[in-house]
Amino acid sequence: MLYPFNIFTFINNLNNFETPLQRFRITYPKTNFMAADKRGKSEIWNKIAGPPGELTMENRAFNYISAISIVLLLSCLAFDIYCGLLAMSVTLIVFIVILAITYYYSRIHKKYKISVVILGIASYITLALNYFTNSGINGPTFFLFFVTLNFFLAITEKKFGALWVSMHLLIGLGLLYCEFSHPEWIKGSYDTNTTRFADIAWTYLVSLAFLFAVTHYLRDYFINARTKAEKSALAIAEQNQRIMEQNILLEKISSDKNKLFSIISHDLRSPLDSIRGYLELMSENILDEEEHAHVRQELLIQTNHTSELLHNLLIWSKQQMNGISVNLKPFDLLEIITLNIDSNQSRAKKKHIHLVNNCNTPTKVHADKEMMKIVIRNLVVNAIKFTNPNGKISIDVFKQEEFAIIAIRDTGVGISNEVKDLLFSTKTTSTAGTENEKGIGLGLRLCKDLVDYQAGKIWFESEPGRGSTFYISLPVAA
Repeated sequence: MLYPFNIFTFINNLNNFETPLQRFRITYPKTNFMAADKRGKSEIWNKIAGPPGELTMENRAFNYISAISIVLLLSCLAFDIYCGLLAMSVTLIVFIVILAITYYYSRIHKKYKISVVILGIASYITLALNYFTNSGINGPTFFLFFVTLNFFLAITEKKFGALWVSMHLLIGLGLLYCEFSHPEWIKGSYDTNTTRFADIAWTYLVSLAFLFAVTHYLRDYFINARTKAEKSALAIAEQNQRIMEQNILLEKISSDKNKLFSIISHDLRSPLDSIRGYLELMSENILDEEEHAHVRQELLIQTNHTSELLHNLLIWSKQQMNGISVNLKPFDLLEIITLNIDSNQSRAKKKHIHLVNNCNTPTKVHADKEMMKIVIRNLVVNAIKFTNPNGKISIDVFKQEEFAIIAIRDTGVGISNEVKDLLFSTKTTSTAGTENEKGIGLGLRLCKDLVDYQAGKIWFESEPGRGSTFYISLPVAA
């Protein structure tokens, strides 16, 4: 005969419950059987209260509390029959039938609002009848007024709270006034004082059980909602963090590319301006034969240099826009090293640099042959660029466990400590060679990217004024 839930007490005590993380730390040792049992109970309660995604929280709370009410009211009915309270038993039977009908319409037909209205009217009529037929203020009716108020406050929206409080206040005060003015209207239902105390005690115990069941249900509901909110907030925070990291990375990439293109525009313009100037001199026919020969030589040097810059730039652009297709297969390093030595001998001779190939035995690696041609050519050209006239450049290959190590040594100017950390990045600036050879600072960055694509490694050792050694590590072919 009760519907007890104190929503205010529940809200005030909500912060005293353990957090979801604390609950996890307390309960994580449970076995899979216990977890399965918990899921099974959850499914049962969801069937009683209704699907979470289809019904509102108030609707599901109404269904759950109504189901609990029916069970507890049946126990009250059995107790009243046992105590001989026949009038109350008939009232209870009628109310249980009405409660079952409203539960059916709310749960099955989703007629939640009309069910609340019907149940509200039936509750006030039942409470009034119970007051007049069950000893008035000396019976348990005002217990039921209190729990009924909390029941309706819990299952309806906040805007209806004032209505329920007003109704309970008016009806409760009205019943007290009636008993005060006309005490003869109140019928004593108890044969003995023992029966009266037993009925009040039973109502009190049932109220406690009901409050516990409803509070437990709504506490779990709010904890689950809070857990979902925390997980959602955590996911949003992680997503925001990833977005921030991506934005920082994009800004860095954009800054690097802007700087790189600035270097490219400057260093490409220089050789092209030189070529244009030489061509203008030749077109004016003011040069003698010796000067013509010198200009032709310079034109060839500038054209080759510009071709190399454009070649590196095109490879890097393709890598940035479309990616590079890596074709890993066994090949002999001796072949591409010899090819690069031969193709750069004339360049080295112009600076009187001794270019030596110390790789005399075939060494097969598992890598991309065309990529390695580009890498070794860039490193050899770079060594020639920063080696003084009459210097020496050598290429060695040796094995170290399951890897082949290529070492390209020069006796050049070396690398300053300020530049070492930036050498393989786009932050490095273009540096002129020992005979003012131009560059765009892209070659070494390109070498690192291409070696990384092949699961290899590239590093260097350098001492300013004494030269540098660049190493490349590649997997040996099986």
